[in-house]
Amino acid sequence: MSEMKPAEFGETPTVEVRIYRHGELIDTQLCETVDEAAALVASKEETPGIECEVEDLSSTTHDESSLEVGTSDLGAGYPHDAGTSEQT
Repeated sequence: MSEMKPAEFGETPTVEVRIYRHGELIDTQLCETVDEAAALVASKEETPGIECEVEDLSSTTHDESSLEVGTSDLGAGYPHDAGTSEQT
């Protein structure tokens, strides 16, 4: 029997915790919930010199409007060679 993976149930990690010691990245862990990430941060930051950064991987962090194609004249930005006009 094959083992079922969390990704097959929609339970993929959505929160990334980066752990630093004196400013140097020492570990990265993925958590499934914000509460799990908060507990991890609380336990790690008990150690002197340890700091954590948390990033929600499920949120959109880029400007989706920049991906849209506008209706402007796409050929307007290209130079045209005046010497290639057709002669009849």
